[in-house]
Amino acid sequence: MNNNILIITIFISNIAFGSVVIPNSPKAVNVNKTNSISSKSIAQLYNRGLEEKAAKEKIQNSIAHDEDMNDTMAQNILNSIELLKEEDIVSYISKTALLDKKVDLSSYDTIVALIQNTPKLSINKDMLLKIEKITFLNQKLQQMKAIG
Repeated sequence: MNNNILIITIFISNIAFGSVVIPNSPKAVNVNKTNSISSKSIAQLYNRGLEEKAAKEKIQNSIAHDEDMNDTMAQNILNSIELLKEEDIVSYISKTALLDKKVDLSSYDTIVALIQNTPKLSINKDMLLKIEKITFLNQKLQQMKAIG
């Protein structure tokens, strides 16, 4: 019954808001965990001079969800904002983790901050509408995972 509700909700959201990544789809979940957003953020901190253990601890303390959920949420952001690249998200997460701040890819504030920290993007009315849709989808994914 829960699976049917999940499928129907995702289907309706997909129709209403465009492309959404289902958490169990091959596109959403990286088989190789070294390609996850978290792993790439850890690698970036390590390349900046942090010890690997310290970099891993900073990212784990900073990022709000598990690897699969973060990868899915990041993919939803990338699918909705064409000029944004995965490297931009990784860079934002790394910088934020260095400051010991939380990163929640289902949060409106986090996505706005991500856009503001990406030089090639600017905040305008259309971008704010996209961010609202992304936030809605990512929060629904988070709720569905909690239910299932």
